[in-house]
Order: sequence, then structure tokens, then C-alpha cells
Amino acid sequence: GNFTSARIAKYLVATEIDSGGTTFIIYRFNFPQTCGKAGCLHVAVDRRDHTSIPLQLFDLPDRTLPFTKLAKTGCFWVKQPSTGSSEDYEICKPN
Repeated sequence: GNFTSARIAKYLVATEIDSGGTTFIIYRFNFPQTCGKAGCLHVAVDRRDHTSIPLQLFDLPDRTLPFTKLAKTGCFWVKQPSTGSSEDYEICKPN
């Protein structure tokens, strides 16, 4: 594919979450090459030390962002669709 900056800007979404004393910037790569049966590629990056956490996530049915704060240092919650409802998963930086 032809990855021009305009095309990348159209399909790359970034959001920020402050959770457990850590600020994460979460990038969603909404390209045909990075989305499929297991959802779309997201990468959470610690703003301070640049540790990255790759995640393959589904969109929520109501299209809201699936990330919420968690009091635990270096962690956040990710909500994912489940049969008839949704489940929360704790995501933490590797030690």
C-alpha cells in the first residue's frame, strides 16, 4: 500500500489515558492490514519511558473507547465485547 502522511492521519487514531500514575498514549491502527478477525492493532505507549504494549482489540458495539483508568501503577482496563455483554481486562506494562 501507499502510506502517505495524509492517508496515515486518516486511519491512525490516538487517545491519551492517565491511569495509576502513568500516562499512556494509545494508538489505533485502522488499516486493512492491521484489522481482521481478532480486531484492530492498538499500541499503548508510556509517555515517560516509551514502553509499548501491543494489543489486538475489537471495537465496542457503541463505538466508545474501551480504555478506563485503574489505580494500579502502570496498568489500565480494556473493555472487550463478550457473548451478550462485555468483559474488562487488566493490561499492565511488562516489568
